[in-house]
Amino acid sequence: MESMSVERLDHLGVVASVIKDLGIIQMLDTRLHVHEQEELTTGEAVAGMILNGLGFSHRPLSLPPQFFANAPLDLLFRPGVKAEMFNRFKLGRSLDEVHAYGCDLLFSEVAMAICAQEGIDQRFHHLDTTRCSLTGDYVPESDEQTMAITHGYAKDHRPDLKQAVLELMVSQDGGVPLLRKSWEGNASDSTILQERAGALWRSLPNSPRPRYLVADCQLYDKDNAEHLKSLPFLTRLPHTLKVVGQVIAQALALDTWHNVDAQTRYQRLE
Repeated sequence: MESMSVERLDHLGVVASVIKDLGIIQMLDTRLHVHEQEELTTGEAVAGMILNGLGFSHRPLSLPPQFFANAPLDLLFRPGVKAEMFNRFKLGRSLDEVHAYGCDLLFSEVAMAICAQEGIDQRFHHLDTTRCSLTGDYVPESDEQTMAITHGYAKDHRPDLKQAVLELMVSQDGGVPLLRKSWEGNASDSTILQERAGALWRSLPNSPRPRYLVADCQLYDKDNAEHLKSLPFLTRLPHTLKVVGQVIAQALALDTWHNVDAQTRYQRLE
């Protein structure tokens, strides 16, 4: 009697194919340590966590062996990969290696390499921040740890919840995330955007031109004006500026408005 086993590919085949086509595993392995005796590389472990997160998101990260038990791992990864290789010890060591390299740095390097490889237009960078609510206890590992989790989740008006701030910059072409950074829960948006503008301004001599930064009105500030003077940017100036009120009054007094659609018109002033 022949034995037969059933393996489920589902949507994971599409995701795994994208990971392979972009070469994400190889990019990670060239930047992180690959040990000769390990059965699963760090890049493969990270790819496994990506697949696990897209289909097992409400379960502990220690259960990927259970998640991959009936998956065709030879198609998702390579021949010889087994579900038990994705154990909590391997995933824990992989996360430690990513943390030691720098999560934000690794994310940006891989993202920029993929953009260059796929020909993503990087002339326009859209920058914004969002606040995330967190649960659990967060004890600093050392006195040098700068990341602070603070109470007060602003969006839901929940002062009892812990929060942190995530900064994200994406390309206009495809909305590809290019850069991310975690900030303390009480960090202000204006401070974050001003620091990013300063960093981009310092990198301009080594960057292709033109390159524009797109952000909301928190980008514009008197302390940030020196950086913005040399950095092409698009934003909405805050209404607290006196000149903004003057320009609005001047625009309303004109009758040469241009129609975009039935609800939108614009006026250009210099």
